[in-house]
Amino acid sequence: MAQLTQTKEVEEAFAHLGVKSDLDRVRASRKIRAGKGKRRGRKMKQAVGPLIVVVEKKGLAKAAANLPGVDIATVRALNTELLAPGASAGRLTLWTSGALAQLDTLYGKETVE
Repeated sequence: MAQLTQTKEVEEAFAHLGVKSDLDRVRASRKIRAGKGKRRGRKMKQAVGPLIVVVEKKGLAKAAANLPGVDIATVRALNTELLAPGASAGRLTLWTSGALAQLDTLYGKETVE
């Protein structure tokens, strides 16, 4: 997934992985906000889509930027707001193999004495 450079390729990869329905759910969820938030620069509400965790953003970040609700994060920049937006756990997170390896080197080797 880290070698994808075009939005069309990212969409095809999502379809191949079987998570295209999550992208469709996000596209259908875009609504105009009720209340005064419209006047304060927060006109649209939209659901949150999949999170892709990579080692380096490179071309994938630019390719996935046009997909609504999709976020790209590096392993070092992960936080709870990205993993569980709105304090509700259960966001679809796609990990690259390099990201899992770096996660293991950063946080996996704890020694208890």
